Amino acid sequence: MPLLEIEKRDGWAVVRLRNPERRNALSRAVLAELGKAFDALEADPSVRAAVVTGEGKSFAAGADLCEMLGLTPSGAREFARYGRENLDRIERSRVVTVAAVNGHALGGGLELALACDVRICSEGAKFGQPGLKLGVIPGWGGTDRLARVVGLGRAKAMLFTGEPLNAESALAWGLVSAVHPPERLMEKAGGLAGRIATLGPVALAQVKRQLGSPGGETELDAFAECFASGEAAEGMGAFLEKRKPNWN
Repeated sequence: MPLLEIEKRDGWAVVRLRNPERRNALSRAVLAELGKAFDALEADPSVRAAVVTGEGKSFAAGADLCEMLGLTPSGAREFARYGRENLDRIERSRVVTVAAVNGHALGGGLELALACDVRICSEGAKFGQPGLKLGVIPGWGGTDRLARVVGLGRAKAMLFTGEPLNAESALAWGLVSAVHPPERLMEKAGGLAGRIATLGPVALAQVKRQLGSPGGETELDAFAECFASGEAAEGMGAFLEKRKPNWN
């Protein structure tokens, strides 16, 4: 069975981790497949959004400890760099990502969810960064991304205690934007991705870029690009004419 699969839908895709026996642990091989998957989605202009999820009862339980055990300091740096590069690829992609967290998202699994643009989860989901209990810290951008999403104080509480958050606490902290029954999670994630995929592709990519590096002249340039592409004229014209816009 492949470690990961891509299912393309109408303007969006599902990227599913498929190693439930290992609780979808993020090995080097899985990280490589994630990077390749987003390279492929990035190259397909018909795909504007993607749902990232895991098969089975876990979203992703974390980095593969069997690969981490015994790493030298230089090996640890290289392992962290490799993971960070592949998660950065997701965060920086023009494709808007929805993490559908169907179970545990711990350690590296939480880092993967944080690299996505939007996170929703099932009622039984758990989120945590237990690394300090194992003598390690997040190495794939997790400290920075966690603080940006939930705030510095709450990030410290999660990191310093290693205690997991349940779905309700994750919603209250802003780590996820919605909690759904397990049997409806993918339906809700697909509905969200489908709505995102109907938006203007240039404007969508520009607003994602601005949220990653906001401010000043870059936002002015991005605003102007929506007009240079013709997308603004089509979108506003369609609204005034009471029709659906044609982004092609």
